[in-house]
Amino acid sequence: MCSIVGLYDITTKKQLSEEFFSDSFHFMKSRGPDNQSHIELDKYCSLGHQRLSIIDVGNQANQPMTFGQYTIVFNGEIYNYIELKDELKSKNIKFETTSDTEVLMKGIILEDLSFLNKVNGMFAFALYNSDSKELILARDRYGVKPLHYMIQDEVIYFSSEIKPLINIKNNKKINIDVYKNFFEHMATDYNEETFVKDIYQVKKGHHITINESFEEKQWYFGNDFIFDESIFEDKDKTLQFVEDTILSAIEFRMRADVPICLTLSGGVDSTTIYTLIKERLNKEIKLFTFIHPNSETNEYAKVIKLVSSYDDFVCTIQSENTNSFDELKEDLDVVEFPIWGISTRAYRDMYDSINRSGFKVVIEGHGADEELGGYPYMVESAFYDYLKCCNFSKALKILRLEHDTGHSGLGNKSNIFKKSIRLILRYLFKRKEIKLFQENIDWTFDFKILPIVLRAFDRLSMGSSIESRSPFMDYRVVELFKKLPIEYKINEIGNKSILREILKKYKKTYIFEDKQKMGFASDVPSFFNNVDNKKMSRDYIEKFNMIEFKAQQRKAFEIICKEKIEWTDAFEMSKVLTISMINEKYQF
Repeated sequence: MCSIVGLYDITTKKQLSEEFFSDSFHFMKSRGPDNQSHIELDKYCSLGHQRLSIIDVGNQANQPMTFGQYTIVFNGEIYNYIELKDELKSKNIKFETTSDTEVLMKGIILEDLSFLNKVNGMFAFALYNSDSKELILARDRYGVKPLHYMIQDEVIYFSSEIKPLINIKNNKKINIDVYKNFFEHMATDYNEETFVKDIYQVKKGHHITINESFEEKQWYFGNDFIFDESIFEDKDKTLQFVEDTILSAIEFRMRADVPICLTLSGGVDSTTIYTLIKERLNKEIKLFTFIHPNSETNEYAKVIKLVSSYDDFVCTIQSENTNSFDELKEDLDVVEFPIWGISTRAYRDMYDSINRSGFKVVIEGHGADEELGGYPYMVESAFYDYLKCCNFSKALKILRLEHDTGHSGLGNKSNIFKKSIRLILRYLFKRKEIKLFQENIDWTFDFKILPIVLRAFDRLSMGSSIESRSPFMDYRVVELFKKLPIEYKINEIGNKSILREILKKYKKTYIFEDKQKMGFASDVPSFFNNVDNKKMSRDYIEKFNMIEFKAQQRKAFEIICKEKIEWTDAFEMSKVLTISMINEKYQF
């Protein structure tokens, strides 16, 4: 895990070369504390790298790494590098290191970019051919690892984070379209656009070739994992296949030459990972969980019950300064872009504690909610999906699930008959406007939530020099979940039902009895109800001067003036507040 940075200058002047690399290494120092280096390859291209050593920690694996006319800088991990290396060795390819970087580079040299379809990992890289003067920028299937670029004065600059690019940009302007989608859909990071005008990101599953031209191509099309879909006709076979696929993803992500730990929240996702590590792999792993005194969703008791059944110990982290406005500013500096909620502090405290404990790698459960319908608003869309298929029995069970758990925003414990009539009428009269269950999942995964989640957790973890790995982002798991019939994603036992079935198999049903899971949530209401924070928030909201979003500003101002601010209020207000803070920081 690292950061990459570089420039491609067709003018051959490279006037900003040294300054650009020096500033970039400063801005992204936490991403690569173990080694920093950059080289000028020729009059056209310079590449830089900051390293967080995870695999082959010796100096021989430092980057930039050169083989013949090729030089690579790479950020990420290739989890199946051992298998790929063995395959390349069978084709008489020699290796000088035990790193995954060398495997990636030589695989591409031998097989061209089609090699990426064999790669199981998260990555962003730049590969330069000094003979052809060709630079390739590429990004993994789902955009887990970031890669930004801009063109200024005929020079192409690129870096893992946006801060180095903002620092050298002559004319900084906000991207109104991205702000609009952020307000309306809680969506960012889903295409090449960023919050800053004319600063872009390589799109997920794409590569860009730069020489005399600039050509972007898609390399991933969502069908790299081939399996027999007839297994879905047998519940036991499906359950076993899903479990085995998740287990393989976990095993890959436990490969490292440094200590690995696991964050455990007491929710379905992280508990599934932990249970399979203990039950199937029979391995020890260090555990971390987050608690705070004012939380109404503290799941510490469930965590303790879970780990005690395996005679394990979990390290607990508490935020001591959750009411610090200065810390919110620090969080935004790390995340880089505005956020819709102030839960960043919990994760920053978590990652800082993991770092102090001597770990560099953490396994987490990110992605499962977006892949399996884990968000409350998806319950209603599942009801419509069953209704469309005329499966009234299952539709009623989903409605009963929502009614019994209060798991969507339709109104807790309301009359189930009246609710069903209301929802059926809405479906009949607004069918074209209604997103069905799988549509909602795809929209959430590709557009609404997951892209910004991936960006946030990359920045938050790397801000503490920690590599975050999620088995649920393994392309085999993603493609398998995408093809699962709806009954394996949500049914009468809850959403993410396939994971609940796995936990039921291992007698962990108590984990998902409570449907009000919120993850490692910071105490957001307490933050905004603090007198000093309320005043500072009000000042920033008043300074918000974007005429296109005056209505949102008025709403945020009404909220901050309330005597008591609730969870839902805070989320809406946070958008305006954090945009105002970001605009001030970057002097937009």
